[in-house]
Amino acid sequence: MRRDKLAGSLRALEERRAAQDAHPPEPPAPASAAPAVSAVAESIRKLGASAPREILPDEIMDSRFADRLNVREGLADLIASIRRSGQQLPVLLRKAPADAPVGKQFEVIYGRRRIAACRELGIAVRAHVADFDDRQALVAQGLENAARLENSFIERARFAAQLEAAGYDTGDICETLNVDTSALSRMRAVIRDVPEDVIQTIGPAHKSGRRPWLKLGGLLSSPHAPHPSEVGAMVDLDQDSDTRLARLVEVLDGTRPRAKPPKTPARTQREIGSKRVALAVDERRLTVQVRDRRARGFLPWLDERIEALYEEWAGNAGKPDE
Repeated sequence: MRRDKLAGSLRALEERRAAQDAHPPEPPAPASAAPAVSAVAESIRKLGASAPREILPDEIMDSRFADRLNVREGLADLIASIRRSGQQLPVLLRKAPADAPVGKQFEVIYGRRRIAACRELGIAVRAHVADFDDRQALVAQGLENAARLENSFIERARFAAQLEAAGYDTGDICETLNVDTSALSRMRAVIRDVPEDVIQTIGPAHKSGRRPWLKLGGLLSSPHAPHPSEVGAMVDLDQDSDTRLARLVEVLDGTRPRAKPPKTPARTQREIGSKRVALAVDERRLTVQVRDRRARGFLPWLDERIEALYEEWAGNAGKPDE
């Protein structure tokens, strides 16, 4: 339900992608959203009702938390859309911190691709400016990502790792990304096991989900994994990001040593009693099969004498194997 609320809260501020024609209608706000999330979403809703400002791209500094692997992915289509129809939806900024580079008056909360497109076009950016602290800005950034459903698993995992490195606790990270602790644990495992340069080489893999990344992490953390410097050379850069990931997993899985199948004990077979009884023997079992009704009495006869036969064998062979 939280995702429905976020999509509705941010509908007026989302940038429709060049390939999208419309947004779904705004759903009713659920009563169960966390207070911090609700407060940020309500602030964004109010900002959306006001007129945006026009701000030069050069006055905007990037967020220190990168939620995309490649801001320029699909940027040409967005530039063409803005050139044709203008910037339909504002970005969200806040005042730049005191230690910001000279000339930077604002820090982006979300809308990095829109800012990059406006910079390419040499036009001002239509923006709302929120009075958000660090935590509110992070929540807003995470909410916008959850609402537009564009960020891939690995981009969300990297974003979570950046938040954790900055000192945010598990509760704040889960709230920001709208995930539970199990999902966050899987993200941590992938970031731990897959080197950053390999992630950068593969790219966002938007269609792949978590499973291939988890498998890749398992393959790269195995004792037989190639050195990270060798892994990059296995990635086919002529393929799209999702194919790169899938092919790399296939290659690594194919080079992994396979467990040898268990050795099948040597088995001998013979027939006795004019082929009326068949015997099959290996080092652990004896199978007796009666093939003729005239020999059916042999099995109960053998059953009655099997213990005596064992005692006779044990007496002749000395201490039996255990």
